[in-house]
Order: sequence, then C-alpha cells, then structure tokens
Amino acid sequence: MKGFYLYAAVSAMLTIFLAYHFLWITLIVVLSYAVFLYLRCPRYVFILCVLVGIFFFGLFHLFLFHHQTSISSNQTIFTGQISSIPNIDGSQVRFFFSTQGEEVSVVYYMKSESEVKQVQSLMIYDRCMLKGKLSSFEERRNPNAFNYKGYMDTKHVHWKLKASTFTPSLCHPPKQLSFPQRLSIYRQHGIDYLQKNVPQPASSFMQALIYGERSQIDSDLLQLYQSFGLIHLLAISGLHVGLMTFMFFYVLIRMGMTRQLATNILLVTLPLYAIIAGGAPSVIRAVLMSMLALASTKYQKKISLTDSIALAFLLMIAVNPFYILQVGFQLSFVVTLFIVLSAQVILKRITSTMGQLLLVSFIAQLGSLPLLLFYFYEVSLLSVPLNMIYVPLFSTVILPLCLFIFTMSFFFLPIAGIGQWILNNVLLLSEWFLQLIHNLSPVFVVTTGKLSLWVVGLLYIAIYSVLWSIEKKKYTSFFSIVTVLILVVQCLFPYVNPYGKVTMIDVGQGDSLLIELPYRRGVYLIDTGGSVLFSSEGWQVRRDLFDVGKDIVMPVLKSKGIRKLNKLLITHGDYDHGGSASTLLDQVKIEQVVLGKKKQLTDLEINIIEQARKANSQISYVKKGDYWKQGDTSFYILSPTGTETTSNNSSIVLFTELGGISWLFTGDLEEAGEAEILRTMPSIQADVLKVAHHGSKSSTSPSFLRALNPQIALISAGQKNRYGHPHKEVVERLQEANVFIYRTDENGAITYTFRKNKGTFYTELP
Repeated sequence: MKGFYLYAAVSAMLTIFLAYHFLWITLIVVLSYAVFLYLRCPRYVFILCVLVGIFFFGLFHLFLFHHQTSISSNQTIFTGQISSIPNIDGSQVRFFFSTQGEEVSVVYYMKSESEVKQVQSLMIYDRCMLKGKLSSFEERRNPNAFNYKGYMDTKHVHWKLKASTFTPSLCHPPKQLSFPQRLSIYRQHGIDYLQKNVPQPASSFMQALIYGERSQIDSDLLQLYQSFGLIHLLAISGLHVGLMTFMFFYVLIRMGMTRQLATNILLVTLPLYAIIAGGAPSVIRAVLMSMLALASTKYQKKISLTDSIALAFLLMIAVNPFYILQVGFQLSFVVTLFIVLSAQVILKRITSTMGQLLLVSFIAQLGSLPLLLFYFYEVSLLSVPLNMIYVPLFSTVILPLCLFIFTMSFFFLPIAGIGQWILNNVLLLSEWFLQLIHNLSPVFVVTTGKLSLWVVGLLYIAIYSVLWSIEKKKYTSFFSIVTVLILVVQCLFPYVNPYGKVTMIDVGQGDSLLIELPYRRGVYLIDTGGSVLFSSEGWQVRRDLFDVGKDIVMPVLKSKGIRKLNKLLITHGDYDHGGSASTLLDQVKIEQVVLGKKKQLTDLEINIIEQARKANSQISYVKKGDYWKQGDTSFYILSPTGTETTSNNSSIVLFTELGGISWLFTGDLEEAGEAEILRTMPSIQADVLKVAHHGSKSSTSPSFLRALNPQIALISAGQKNRYGHPHKEVVERLQEANVFIYRTDENGAITYTFRKNKGTFYTELP
C-alpha cells in the first residue's frame, strides 16, 4: 500500500459521511470514487480500499449503537467525577462530568465570592455529587446557525445539567489515578500557575500555546484572529509540535545523546505531550505525523508525507470515527494535505525563505477556503499577507518567548519577569496592528453566504486543478478563472434570485425580523433583539457575555451573504428590540437607521443615534402617513403619531404586501395603540399579524383581531421566559379566531419564502 494510503483514507472518509448522511448524492459520490479506484489503482489497492470503506461504515454504526444514553431525563442526583478542567467565568463554572458510564455537560452559577474560591480549588477527576435538572441539547434554531447538538453528539455527550446544588468542599480526589490522568492534573496545575503568576495578555497566550487552553483569551480578540484567518496560530498544531520537536531534539543532541536515543525519547514523550496539550484533533494529528516521521528515520523505512498524513487520519478515526465531523479535524487535515502535496514539487522551485513563506500561506488559505466559507461564510483577502507577518512572529518570537518564560519562572523569576514584559508588549502591539487593519479594511472582507456541498466540491476540484497545472508547469489561467468565477457567482446569486424571504429570527425574548426582497432590491431588518445588562460585582463579571447581535443576528446575515442593510428599523427603545443595534452598526454597513417620531427618546435610542453617526448611517424619523417604495413593493407607516405617552404605544407599526399576502408588523403596540389604528383605519385587514409585545395580555385585543382577520400569527418569545409570553388568553383568542400560530419558542426561526404572489412558510424546528 506504500503510496496508496491516501486512497484508503478517502475511502474511509466517504463511507463515514455516507453512514452519517445516507443521501443519494453521497451514495453517488461513493460509487463514483469506487469506479475511479477500479480504473486507476492496482486491483489489490482497490480491494483493500473497498474493505477499508466497509470497515469504517460498520465502525461508525457500531459507535453510534454503543454511544446511546442510559441516563433517565427525570434523574436529579448524580455521583461521578469531573472529567474536564472546570472553566470559571465570573459567577459561572462549566465542566464535563462523568457519571453512569457517560459524560454530561454541567453549568453551575455560584452564589458568593467565597464559593468561587472553593470552586477554584476543584481538580479534574475529583469525585463529587451534584443535584440539578437535565435537558437535552437543542437543534439549531436559526437558518444556518451552529448545530450545538450535532457538535456535542460528536463528543458523545447527550445531556446538559444545570446544577442547583453543588458543594465543592465535599468533592475529593480518587484513590488511584492512571498515568494519563496524572498528566491531565499536571496540565491543570500548569494552567493555574500561569493564570496566577503571569500577567495578561501573556498568561492567556501562554496557556493557549503551551497547554492548548484558549478559554482565557478575550472573545473579541479571538474573533479578530478568526476574521483574518489567523486563529490556527492560537491552537497547538503542526507548526508548534514540529518546532518543539526540533528544539528538544537539538537540545538532546547537544547534551551528548546519540540520535537513536534522542529519537527514542521523543517517541515516548510526544504522546505524553499530546495529553498535556489538551488532546485536540490538530494536536493528535501533528503528534502522530511527527512520530511516524521519527519512526521512519529510526527504522530506515522511508515514509512519504502523504502516507504519513493518511495513516494519521486512519488511526484517529479508527479510535473515534466521529472526529471526522468536527470542524477543527477537517481543517487540520485538509490544510496539511494541501501543503504536503504542494511541498513535494511547488516549494522546491522557490529558494527564498520569504517566497516559500508566501507560497505556504497562499496554499494553506486555498486549502481551507471552501471549508471556511461553508462554516463561517466569509474570508478576508488580507489573510495571506497577514499570515506572512504573524506566522514568523509566532514561530520565532511569541512561542519561543512563551517557552522561555515558562522555564525561567521555575529557576530565575527576574529574567522571567523581563520576558513577560517583552511578551506583553509584543502581544499588545500585534493586537493593536490587527485592530488597525480591521478598522481600515472592511472592503477586503468577502462575505459569500453559506456554500452548498455542491459548491464546496466544485471549489476543491477547481483549486486542486490550479495547483496541479502549476505542478505540471502548465501555467494556464483557466482553472484559476473557474475558481474565482465560482466565488463570484456565489456572491452575485442573491442579485439574480427571484425569490424573496421574510424571516422572524429567533432571538429569544425579543424581536428581530428580516425582509429580503427578490433580486436583493432591498434588505430591511426590523429590530435587533437584545438583552439588558444588570450591574454586577467584580467576581460576577464574565469574560464572554452572550450578545444577541454578535451571536445570533450577525451569523444569520452572514450566512445569507448579506453585506449591507438598506434599513434598520428600531420599533421603539426597549432593549429586547434595539439592544443589539450598536453591535450591528459596528459589523455591517447600514444605510439608514429608522426611528419613530416621539416626544422623548430613550437612552438606548440616543446611544443608537450616536453609533449610527459614527458609522456614517443616515438617521430617519418616521410617523404615521410616511411610506417608502422599492420596486413594486410599498411599505406604510401606521404608527406612531408622535404624541403617544408610553414607549410601547410609540412603536413603529409597518404594513406591506409581500408574496401575495399582506403583513402587519406591530412592535410592542398595546391595546390603546391598536384602538388608535382602528379609529383612523377601521377597514384595515392583514393576512399575517406579527403579534405585538411577544403575545402579552396587554396587546392583540379582540376588537383588533376581529378587524384584521389574520390567517397567520407570528409570535416572537423566549423559551420558558419569565414573563409567561405568549399569554394563555392571547393564544386561546387566536385559536378561537382560527388563526394559525407560529412561535419562535416552539418553532425556532420562521421563514416565508415567496416568488411573485405565491409563497410558503417553514420553520427551523419541526
């Protein structure tokens, strides 16, 4: 099989995908690959690849069968051991807990600062007792959102536990620990040591680059690195493992050891380092490839890099076939494979270090491009030049400094302190530079929207063809043009798409509705959702606060390829309607911010106006009687008049016709506001009613409902919200009027897709 292991790896990959998604398209791809193997490879290779495919198809189903939960959903008391390092974030602590032969994801909210100190003393593998309520992980609730349930399934975790009773002082270490468990405890001690003794940001970067622990890095900074394609530098991968292997091999040789002994020591210590570094897929892949390279040198059995990566792939998915469904695993192997395949021919033609660095960065970006666009919907054109700057910076300055500081902190603290000062300033300077580029270069970010699997496949074929033509010295621009053309078509498709959409985004307890007109003639967002931030004591403040705009609305917009909003309407100044406006103004171009005319603006509305001015967005104030027209579609403002005395009744009320039906969007309008609309427009009717105030009892009066005579009601409310929305009486009132109800708390996001005068409703959750 020498030289053919890559074919076996692809066989395993395709059959696992077939087992996971048994679709006609997947089956056709598998059969096409089998025909390719039959025509291209020797018969023994074809037979072995078929056997490998059958083996992994069966193995996936075997894992699926043996990783079903045995825990009852009604269970409330749990005994077991902590199986991950507790992640403390303000008053919240999260960890995995092993009980009854499986793991559950635990979250616990601490009630006092003294309890925080108790939790900080917890160690991985401590045995504890917990009380709380189990719940299952949810499917995605919004279009193209991250499927957290699917992700946890790949880790064989079926339950999340919200602990109500947890006494850390009663936890105790196990009587016996295996050697790998002792290494994990050593890892936790090392992370705690850095957290307590090294100042930020050096501490968080040292944790990431030495122990593979990124939780302490600021979430906005992580987002910044990700947006420029630099996030791989903050994960332990081939670059780090290769550099550290070379450094230790060099040290061992300089100490007088033979190459054979140094190789043996590294073969033993590399698996131990994988445990200390957190055991992420990229770490395991890099360690396995390094061990295969060392073993081939030791036994003088040369192994090619492609065979090395294929064998590492097969070994990892043989241990856990669900690895293949994880984004980090996919990116790690795809990028490495592209570099390995190119290194054998293309890189040999480039002699200068700078040229090789440029080419490696370019090939890595090409290899990761389809997957990045599939999962994250956008890419920065500055990724390659920034990688040329930051890869050498991390490999020659930041990583060596981290290792130097860590070593010196045990022997000579003054020198370690100098190193910390240097590292902090280097990190602050690099962060300042990235932020500067980010502020100056939004035009360099290409947002394509979510790619279909067909487009991902076509892109990889085109990119492979580009590199193949260069390798064969056929410097044709045809395949390059095809690659660019695929991306251009993806970006321009919305502008030739005759379908429009109305989407009620599930933002929890709040409102956010997205209107996309056909041919992208207009994109309007009515409200942004948001939440009120309450004052907290220092020990309660969290590093990574959930933000509706950043974590829900922006991913929805990006996944649809939306790079600009023509209008952002803030119906009124409550945080659950406009609290995320500032986040959106920072991250997406908004041509016009629309507010209702009123006697006095709220503090939130004043802040939105200030932010809009900084973003060079036009500010418009509307009142009853105003309207705008886009193509054949008109939008009419029915409220406010500007004389309302309450915030809810000063909501912007919008009427329009889309897809052959009429729509009324009501904000948080209450009964008095409804009566005013009926007084001036007694014959008003609407096919679709966006139920006001999340289905509150103070809205959707019987007289208003009778006059409108809607066929469909849309209610935006959070799951099990503390307000009891939608109110039982409102739901019953709608049902008695034979109105079909869609609710975000039960259905997730609700979308109406239309073309001309026909359309269809569908929900994200069945």
